[in-house]
Amino acid sequence: MQEDFSEGEVVRLKSGGPDMTVMELKRHMKTNQNHWAECQWFDEKHQLKSETFLLTSLQKVEPISF
Repeated sequence: MQEDFSEGEVVRLKSGGPDMTVMELKRHMKTNQNHWAECQWFDEKHQLKSETFLLTSLQKVEPISF
């Protein structure tokens, strides 16, 4: 089952990696359903990176509770 994602949400690749912010959700032309997420994150050199990922490769990052 595919998770529902929202713009501004923090996610991570299921295979690991840095926390990323969903900047934009992109729809599949045929199904008109969200299929990809454009995400941004800072790398180890503090440079802003951006890439588009399939939603099925992402998982939500649980917020830290105090």
